[in-house]
This record gives sequence, C-alpha cells and structure tokens, in this order.
Amino acid sequence: MPQRHLSGLPVWWPALQPQRILIVGPSGSGKTTLARQLGQIQDLPSVDLDDLHWLPNWQTRPHTELRAAVAAVVAQEAWVISGNYNMLQDLTWSRAQLVIWLDLSLPLTLGRVIWRCLTRSLLKEPCCNGNYESLRMTFLSKDSLLLWVLQSHAKIRQRYAERVEAESGPPVLRFGEPAAVRGFLRQIHRLAR
Repeated sequence: MPQRHLSGLPVWWPALQPQRILIVGPSGSGKTTLARQLGQIQDLPSVDLDDLHWLPNWQTRPHTELRAAVAAVVAQEAWVISGNYNMLQDLTWSRAQLVIWLDLSLPLTLGRVIWRCLTRSLLKEPCCNGNYESLRMTFLSKDSLLLWVLQSHAKIRQRYAERVEAESGPPVLRFGEPAAVRGFLRQIHRLAR
C-alpha cells in the first residue's frame, strides 16, 4: 500500500479487505452511519465510541474504564469503530488497517447536527448508549453539541491533516463530500456481492 492519503476505492482494497476500520471526522459528518453501513456490507461489528463513553443520564465513563472497554474492542480481529476521542487514538489507530476521514464542511455538518438534534428531541430517539437529547440541551446549554461543533470543527480538521502529513500509521481515505462517501459505499457493496 504505497499511498496513505486516498480518495475513492483504493486499488488494493479487494486484496486487503481491511477488517479493522476506524472512521473519524467532525460531529455531524456521518461517522456512525457509515460505520453501521460498512459493517453490514462487510459483515463486521460496528462500535460507536460515544456509546462506550456515555453512561445513562449523560454521565461519562471513567477514563480507565473507557480505555479498557476500547482496548477490548480493538483487540478483536474485526471491527468498524466510529469516533474521534483523541485520548483513545493510541489504541484505535495502532490497530486500524484503514482510517476513513470524513472531512466535510462546517456548514454541512452544523446543518446535519441541528437536524439530528431536533429530530432526536422531538421524536424522543435515544442516542449515546440510551441517553436522550433535549431542545434545552441542544440550544441553551453550555455543553451544547452545536457549540461543540463550532468550537471543534477546525481543530479536528487540523489534527487529521497533520496526522496524514506525518505519513505514519494506516492508510487514510479522505472524503470531503457526501457524494464521495455514497460512491465509496456503492463500490464496496458491488465487491461484496
């Protein structure tokens, strides 16, 4: 695999068939959705780091417990993990055979997060290990996901750009548009038939 930073389906995919895939990117980029879809197509278990991080009532899992839970997941031979969690990347990146970076724009991800939060709040859809979002939490809280998106988007982009430039670790597929992600999934689905 001579190339690290790729877009589209890499020529080596059919031969390697990566079994340990990490999906990263800003909130609202579609990490969890892509992980589920890719897991279904490739018959790989899908794990969302938010489900491991959050306990009921929006309590955070203690750091040592979270690391132990993630270490148990990455020790397995096959998985698709979605999530950033910089404090866990020594575990996830070291075992990943491929990283997919969803590098979508701030307006797109912010719009998706607003829609997702409204939908989850109004329809009472659970997320993050069975927790529920509220309109107050989304729009009025100092811990608002919208505020988090605005504050973290550029930092996340810079962190992964630097990591890719360092040219160490697994190959990285970088997608900047939803259409590219859909095309990638179509190609994977065709290969899986």
